[in-house]
Amino acid sequence: MCDGEFVTRRCNRLHWVSVSPYVRKVQAVLNTKGINCTITLIIPLGDESELLSLNPSGKIPVYQNDEVTLSDSSVICAYLDKKSPRYAALSNRCN
Repeated sequence: MCDGEFVTRRCNRLHWVSVSPYVRKVQAVLNTKGINCTITLIIPLGDESELLSLNPSGKIPVYQNDEVTLSDSSVICAYLDKKSPRYAALSNRCN
């Protein structure tokens, strides 16, 4: 798949809570790379069934597309770097 196809797919989704620094990290990578992403607010307090169905550990953010569901911000950023290498967000040491 070429970089352009990945960037314009409409099925990229980021499940988030606005106060999370980990979410902001992923958002910065998405914005830098110009990747379109649907943002879905998840409130981790109370009924967590939606969050737990996406990520059994209950951690945020969760990134989804038609290929993967990822839940660690560093893993998400590494995946985005691999799929869309333009403006690499991680140094070679981190890969």
